[in-house]
Amino acid sequence: MAELRGLGEVNTELKEQGGRLLAIAVDPPERARQVVEGNGLEFSILCDTERRVIGDYGLVHAGGGPEGTDIALPAHLLVDTDGRVVWRFVSRRVEDRVHPDDVLEAVRSLKKSATAPTEPVDAAADSPTADSPAGPITQPTPG
Repeated sequence: MAELRGLGEVNTELKEQGGRLLAIAVDPPERARQVVEGNGLEFSILCDTERRVIGDYGLVHAGGGPEGTDIALPAHLLVDTDGRVVWRFVSRRVEDRVHPDDVLEAVRSLKKSATAPTEPVDAAADSPTADSPAGPITQPTPG
């Protein structure tokens, strides 16, 4: 949960720029509510109990949860207003985490650029431990 608490400054900056921070978990709503309230989070956790969203983004860690259930890979995505992933960091292992300052740097960099990149910027590309075993992240299809 420390990684969620560490996103306070990212949340503030995103709000100032008209954005929004959302966390996605495969946990049931009651667990998400406990995490938000227990950690004083100022952003929502969306519950993806059927694993549709994490599947659409290629973020399923098949069999990685209790009793072999599918869970979400730890990841950070910046999605533009058109629904395109413009920056991402996907962990290969639970221990691999991006620092909130790196997320802030990405937000600021994207804000400065006149147009968002047409391909996602993969922050983990140079890291041997942070590539996604699920393959590339793709934009979910509407519907």
